[in-house]
Amino acid sequence: FYHLFHLLFVYLFCFFIVCLFIFITFFSKVSHHPPISALFASNKSKQWWINTSVHTRSQFLLISAAAHLEGKCTVCFLSRDNEIYESTSPSLYVSGFILGPMRLELGGDTYVTCSKTGYKAAISFRRKPSLYGQYNEVSGQVFDRDQNVTHTISGNWTSTFTITNNLTKEKSEFLDVQSLQNFPLEAFEVEGDPFQSRRLWADVTQALSDNNLNLATTHKVSLEERQRRGKKKREETNKEWRTKLFEKQEGNYVFRYKRDTPYPQNEALFTDEELTPAHHESSFGEDSIDNTVD
Repeated sequence: FYHLFHLLFVYLFCFFIVCLFIFITFFSKVSHHPPISALFASNKSKQWWINTSVHTRSQFLLISAAAHLEGKCTVCFLSRDNEIYESTSPSLYVSGFILGPMRLELGGDTYVTCSKTGYKAAISFRRKPSLYGQYNEVSGQVFDRDQNVTHTISGNWTSTFTITNNLTKEKSEFLDVQSLQNFPLEAFEVEGDPFQSRRLWADVTQALSDNNLNLATTHKVSLEERQRRGKKKREETNKEWRTKLFEKQEGNYVFRYKRDTPYPQNEALFTDEELTPAHHESSFGEDSIDNTVD
């Protein structure tokens, strides 16, 4: 279920950043125990970047399961003199995997804050009750720096959102999810990088595609044993594993190459040197293969 919830996290996060016209994205599972995923996305033309790291904590609820996403998401608007918004995440719920049909829901409260403006928002994702109500409902309030409610939000996170100005009582639709343009997600492979996840797990993936579960298990165990040997050697020599794209700062994983100044329009977002395997510190050869902090 950890792997399932990590995939769901990636799907929902990519859905969100596509809404913001995504330009380039980096995703990494930076820790296996505990399970932590980190993601960075940026848009040079719109001058913003977004960074998040989430610790997934699973919970089983009789006929459903939940993934509580602990961590924060940071959005920086470079064109607004580094105006930063920070938010928490709702929980993911999967129901119907015993009796069917399976359904994904978001539930719980999330908060968005901006220290520069003093504004914040409290948003509630509501799960459908058993006998009434609708799926995917959302409600929320926006507060100014004096804690006055300036706007009220309502809607459905799979269709439309409306916002109401509490002073003028004017209501308007500010997001129609179904009308958004879909952008295909394209994954690129860094040539020669031995730690690229698709390269590490290629044999397992191929075996699963061939419906050969025994062979997939064999390849999986072999890879994990190599990872454990690498971890043991690092511990014996007091060698700390350095994740390639993200570094830990105050409990969160932050992209190493994020900017605090606007992106130049005539330059690449990242240099080849920044994204080459040379920045992936290791000294144990084949046995050091490990794309997580275990």
